[in-house]
Amino acid sequence: MKALKTPDGPRSPAFWQLSRFGRDTVCFLERCRRTYGPVFRLKFPFSPPVFVLSDAELIVELLNRDVDETPPFPANRGTTSIFGRYSLLFKSGAEHRAERSLLTPFLNRKATDAARGGIDQIIDQFLEELDGSQPTISVYGFTHRLALCIAISQFWGCEEDDLVRRIEEAVETSRRRYKTFRHMVLDSLAMERDDHPIASAFFRMVQGQERERLRSTFRDLIDEHVRAMRSDPARLNENPISARLQVGGHADRAVDEAYVDFCMTLLVAGYDPPASITAWLLLELAQQPDLQERIRVECAEGDSVKVSAASPSLQASVLEAYRLYPPLHSITRTALQPVRLGEYELPGGSYIMPSIYLLHRESKHWDAPEQFRPDRFERLERVPSLEQGFLPFGAQKRVCPGRHFAGVLIERTISTIVSRFDIIKVDDVPAPQTFGPTLVPSDTARIALVRR
Repeated sequence: MKALKTPDGPRSPAFWQLSRFGRDTVCFLERCRRTYGPVFRLKFPFSPPVFVLSDAELIVELLNRDVDETPPFPANRGTTSIFGRYSLLFKSGAEHRAERSLLTPFLNRKATDAARGGIDQIIDQFLEELDGSQPTISVYGFTHRLALCIAISQFWGCEEDDLVRRIEEAVETSRRRYKTFRHMVLDSLAMERDDHPIASAFFRMVQGQERERLRSTFRDLIDEHVRAMRSDPARLNENPISARLQVGGHADRAVDEAYVDFCMTLLVAGYDPPASITAWLLLELAQQPDLQERIRVECAEGDSVKVSAASPSLQASVLEAYRLYPPLHSITRTALQPVRLGEYELPGGSYIMPSIYLLHRESKHWDAPEQFRPDRFERLERVPSLEQGFLPFGAQKRVCPGRHFAGVLIERTISTIVSRFDIIKVDDVPAPQTFGPTLVPSDTARIALVRR
């Protein structure tokens, strides 16, 4: 019987590898992939070995296992500073399924279709601010503010202008802090009082109290919004966070840490992925005026409500953006026991990181994988599967619950913009950066929108 192998990887010190990973995540992963192949090992401080996968067959084998036997947490613990230790993202088993079930009535296709009117109204408001005379706009800055405003309205049910403004300001403060990978990782380590008490105390001293001040700000904003919902019973059960408030008799209790984490997870996960995809699409469309015009004509001739059906070119462009710039560059699993994948054996306790970014750029599955070519999806009868090298939304029980909502937000934004503006190239499409687990363009990347 052939002996199983343990994946190889860089031999440099753990702190050095973490620094390289944080400074330019996708570039570091690409370099390791070229050197060590589709399965390689990384070493990070205060962490068991991390095994990165970009082979579709091995990823299928991993994700077909019971997710409760290979859960995402603690392999994804590096993002606890963003979402909070009680986030849905860090739960498993019955606890995860129960909380996730609260989202389904608000994020399924029927609910998303019903929300189109509200989404369109907010898009119109944002585009009215663009009078066509602005020379250029920051692409990600614009899509970030738009998606955040929609998420606050649709997921939190918050319409009070002053409160919305303060939530947006708090999110922007948090985004500036966690745009720096160092703060995200060190704040997460500072939260590990049980697993690494000495290191946790040290990093709390190094990092100061900024995270606690941010946390306190969000807690106060959520508490203010909850009081407003409780004062008007008609608003209860209208959105995910009001529905969560009713669970277990919490309707009249003080807001606790678990509830704050639920609200923050819903907000960040609700706006950040569609904001990034929309920004990448605008940047790519600015490079291809002919593609813009094709989308414009198809949308004008088709059903203005069912945009994806009306414009095959837009639908293909969205899928190509998800392929080339997947919102999550990687997903995580924790090997509670030794895991055998193909010819490899990964030790129990290790972290496993299927890299969506690397998978989506595998020449085994895609011709010219570095190029933005929507036509590759126009020729297909159905969306490619994981076995074919496509994994934009996760899989099985951990598939993204907000994928339908994100699709509507992206398509409505792009179709509305191309119908009213010509998207003019200002900058080349930049290399992807990471904001937490999300791939985003640089804040300095700009386009011009010229009213038609």
